[in-house]
Amino acid sequence: MQVMKLGVLRVVAQKVPALLKALCKGGLARYGSVAKTIVAMNERIRHFGRLIMASLVAPGYVVASLLCDAWFRCMLSTDGLSLSMNSLLTRPSTCLAILPHVDFSSLCCRITTNRYLVRKGVTQATLKGRQWRHGIVVWAFMVAGLIGRRLPGSRDPCFVSQRKGRRHAAGPRAGRRGTSSGGTPGNATGGSHDDYLEDNSDADSEASLPDRGSRATSDVGTDDTMSGGEERVEDVPVQEAAETSEAYKELFGDRPMHEAVLYVVCLAARLMGKLCGDNEPENERFTDDSALALQKEAYDFVCRYVAVLFGPIHTTKMHALAFHLVDEIFNRGNLVEADTSVNEALHRLLKAMFEGTNKQTTSFAVQMLRCEQTLAHIVAEDANDKARAAVGLSPRLHDVAFRPDVSVSATDTAPDLDGLRRPEGSEHSSASGDGRRDDESDDGSYDEHPAKRSRRVAGSERRRRRRRARVRGRRVAVADLIVKDGGRLKEITSLLGVNDKQHLTVANSQKFEAVLGWRHTRLDQHIRAADDLYRKSWYDFILYRDAAFPGVPQLGLARLIVRAVDGERRDTIIVQRMEPAQQRQNCILTEFGCRRHKWIINAHTGFPALAAVNVVDVERLEHVVPDFEDLCERHGLRGTPATIPDTPTERLRQRYFTNIFFPWTSNSIDELPGDGQS
Repeated sequence: MQVMKLGVLRVVAQKVPALLKALCKGGLARYGSVAKTIVAMNERIRHFGRLIMASLVAPGYVVASLLCDAWFRCMLSTDGLSLSMNSLLTRPSTCLAILPHVDFSSLCCRITTNRYLVRKGVTQATLKGRQWRHGIVVWAFMVAGLIGRRLPGSRDPCFVSQRKGRRHAAGPRAGRRGTSSGGTPGNATGGSHDDYLEDNSDADSEASLPDRGSRATSDVGTDDTMSGGEERVEDVPVQEAAETSEAYKELFGDRPMHEAVLYVVCLAARLMGKLCGDNEPENERFTDDSALALQKEAYDFVCRYVAVLFGPIHTTKMHALAFHLVDEIFNRGNLVEADTSVNEALHRLLKAMFEGTNKQTTSFAVQMLRCEQTLAHIVAEDANDKARAAVGLSPRLHDVAFRPDVSVSATDTAPDLDGLRRPEGSEHSSASGDGRRDDESDDGSYDEHPAKRSRRVAGSERRRRRRRARVRGRRVAVADLIVKDGGRLKEITSLLGVNDKQHLTVANSQKFEAVLGWRHTRLDQHIRAADDLYRKSWYDFILYRDAAFPGVPQLGLARLIVRAVDGERRDTIIVQRMEPAQQRQNCILTEFGCRRHKWIINAHTGFPALAAVNVVDVERLEHVVPDFEDLCERHGLRGTPATIPDTPTERLRQRYFTNIFFPWTSNSIDELPGDGQS
């Protein structure tokens, strides 16, 4: 697993931008400059929803880079040096030095993320193997339609900087580390680091590479292994994959370069899913045939597809994946995705034990052992209570010290257990001649005074009559929901049979048992639909059953979770409906199993049509992402769900893909096959 995460995925993440630069040398990418295309690729990850587990911030970085809607500059008052603040600035020491000099009152800033796909010469974020594993499931949608050269006469939208000439006419700039005027990202008169990268897209990497180095500074001059365990990528430039070569045509046929890159990234995501056992039935094991088939798939990925597209990569981890995967499976058995989180979590108990000691080196070990004995005593008492419950006896809260040499089975009787646990003459014991308590009956129950019993029964009846079904949520007026968000939820009055005078009890999330097509065991999942949940909006896509479409699960976006109507329990999900859309011609994502959908628009409201779905009819969650290639074709490089206009015409044209690579279940250390847990 570590070989695939850090030795293969990280290399592919570095080769994709390098290939784009090699293809576009002396020209532009399909929708703009190379630098802006790479920024656009990493920007897409913000719009994949909140189900992905890939971290957007590298561990250890307390202060990330600062960015506003228009890239801003920060002037250091200490020496007058102009420094561009952008998403490439990730060193905590630099950030902390700059923050005191930033006038936040005049800037609308937001925290940006580190990038998975970065160009050569840029220090990549130090991400853990788990982040690479979960990041690959969305890479296909990040690179879709972007990796390719802009052909002459292309009518696709093209985004280029409008400040290029003005910046070059501004004269020399103060450089960092004594560099020339062309080596400083940003200047005092205007401009940004992104514009700088665009203007120097062909020369900046090669010119600055000897000074900056292509490796992390902590590993320079050591060996070929970096701090995070990943291998150093060769400094050999990526070869320009010729679309007219015989090897390229054999693998990709007449497909253009951007589709070939998307195909290779999809292969990497599918291979990673098979290695991790994603979305497989319980107790699924490798057989000889399946192991050999997986080995062949890994060999083809490394030695054919990656070699043809990016050039041969001579690293030990690439070699291990291509030639020794089947040996690893045969020698070690089934692969399990593991990390150190389980072991680290076990340290909490030891640390808690140590805090209870006197911290003396001569005695703290003995005191920690006593803590363990106390825990064992508590566990044994719990086992004894369960044994009593198994034979129909209630736990004794006033029992004295537990004797570990006494075992309780289903055939033990109450007199035997009491006789072993209570000494004769105890103040809690009033044993009769047959070994039973005076107030204990033959069936193990205890006699109660008739008056007390009658009062207790009468009180229980009154409480039962007063008891109401309690639901957790917030009370919202129907009239407010109708006008909310421009009238997106106008249909709730007819769907729920309510009027604008009534009130609903709504919640941010709803737990349910998901039905997975590849497993018999159900999985607990949560539907979330809230404008503000953990400081951001969160709306989940769901698959649900509809009587109008028997046997065909329907897809929709949960917009409102209704728990009750005027205090009456009604667990219902208000869903924006979707339907299958026409597939793109020769679509790579469709070949791998992703399904394309569009909104069902209500002609009266102009918003997606709504449906009321009972919670029991929800099958499972679904991960859905926008069709970014379609957005780029219509709106250019900056086309994202956050930048396109929210109009009825645009809603009709929006397209989405289901993510076939998303791991709902996996063969991880937290979910071992055969343990019956999900």
